[in-house]
Amino acid sequence: MRPLFAFTFAFALLVACGVPPPATPTKAEATKDLVVCWAAPTEGPDPEEIGVRPEAIALRRAVRKRIEEAGYTLAPKKCDLRVRWHDDWKERGGDKWFSKATLTMFTPKGEVIDVVEYELERRNYPVEEPDRLAILFVNSMNGSAKVAAYADKQRQEKATPPPSQ
Repeated sequence: MRPLFAFTFAFALLVACGVPPPATPTKAEATKDLVVCWAAPTEGPDPEEIGVRPEAIALRRAVRKRIEEAGYTLAPKKCDLRVRWHDDWKERGGDKWFSKATLTMFTPKGEVIDVVEYELERRNYPVEEPDRLAILFVNSMNGSAKVAAYADKQRQEKATPPPSQ
């Protein structure tokens, strides 16, 4: 009985203190063969980051890192999957957090494969910890049945020789 009470008390304290839940990244499995479109590194500042607020730069870098760590290949050309996101954040009482986000995954031609919308809790996705949102995005890519079906279709197309003329 005491261990259960201690666990319950510790859990209640954790929730009451507003500590975000752990963000656990997943590896790409059914989608790992997809090459994700991402601009090639350039000399000097990244053109995608010029004139962008620091919070957006930090999130972009975290997303890139998490995509690579999940097992995807990034390439500026000859890629299979484009990823874009939109995020909103709020600030109240000294806290700044991501409040909403939308992740869109589409083909290089712009055909939408899947869209995931998020309503985020105040203390779970602080702006100063963009890696949490990046993990959520990449886990959604990894777990999307629509992206997995698209990856399977891409594998089949690559394995099938073109018709002879």
